[in-house]
Amino acid sequence: MSPTPPGVSSPLPANYRYWREHGGEWGAEYENRKKRFLYYHIQEAMLCDYFLHAAPARILEYGCGVGRHLRYLSAIPGLDVHGYDQSQAMVDNCLQ
Repeated sequence: MSPTPPGVSSPLPANYRYWREHGGEWGAEYENRKKRFLYYHIQEAMLCDYFLHAAPARILEYGCGVGRHLRYLSAIPGLDVHGYDQSQAMVDNCLQ
């Protein structure tokens, strides 16, 4: 990451730097976690159930990361699904 530009009072916080630099690695990590942790499936089932009953609806997931939720929610008829994340690395992973 480049140094702080002139006129900017402080560098990018470490958390933002981490996600911008390493966010692309998390797509595979989420898939691995789904194999080990039941609560990932429970979370998806709860969101699917909620939005099945809310359709038609528009969804904006702010901080969508690699698009873990966007992927399955976009398959539900009647949902217009969009995401935003500050990490280009995570967005690139999402678009793959």
